Amino acid sequence: VLVSNSSQRAQNVWKRLEPMGFLPSYFVGVITSGELANEAFATRGEGVGPLAGHKDVSRVIHFTWAERGKISLDGLKLECTTEAAEAEIVLASGVDAMGTHDGPPTPRSLDELKEIARKCAERDLPIVIANPDYVTVAGAQDGKPLAEMPGAFMKVYESCGKKDRILCMGKPGTFMFERGVATLQAHNDALTLENIVMVGDSLHHDITGAKSANVHSVWVLNGIHADDISQKGAEATVAAEGVALPEFTLSEFR
Repeated sequence: VLVSNSSQRAQNVWKRLEPMGFLPSYFVGVITSGELANEAFATRGEGVGPLAGHKDVSRVIHFTWAERGKISLDGLKLECTTEAAEAEIVLASGVDAMGTHDGPPTPRSLDELKEIARKCAERDLPIVIANPDYVTVAGAQDGKPLAEMPGAFMKVYESCGKKDRILCMGKPGTFMFERGVATLQAHNDALTLENIVMVGDSLHHDITGAKSANVHSVWVLNGIHADDISQKGAEATVAAEGVALPEFTLSEFR
């Protein structure tokens, strides 16, 4: 099972597996934080799920993507606004645009979006994080720095003392791991947590999340922490992150 913090719907990530060199037949499921966020909004009116207490909200500030493509809110009975004073809830899917009521997203700088997020936090608005990653390695192979991701908005809310208003739809939240385990066990009901391992490169999202869900973990060393590991070593990198040591390590995953 692929458990991804992508803000895209699961079906879109399925389509990307083969071009990335993975045979789709190797997977029994794909679970994305974007899919879980979409599901949470879709079921809020039924009084179930993470947004059960927000069943009447409709006006949303949507931090989304321009460069990577619009994240659709079709069928969710949401109306986008660009004004913090008008919003009832925030959805963070991307970091370079704001969703509009009709038409394409409006490009905005991340600094502009962070300032809007700060205003939303001051109004005590809940924020749904559809991609909790802090950074991505995409582009880093070409010498570019690690780029910030929607997890940056979690830090904005935390700095405003509003951690309790954050609804994290992906890793390291245990809900995504529980869904992944359930998907594997539906395919093979003989599986237990002893037979399942999480493979990932993020100490905070993958390794700590797996530990919280009582799942074994393998830390891939050539991912987002590669520069730190090359400069000070793996154990010092773990210590600097303030997390527990992973059970196993893997030099690279390809």
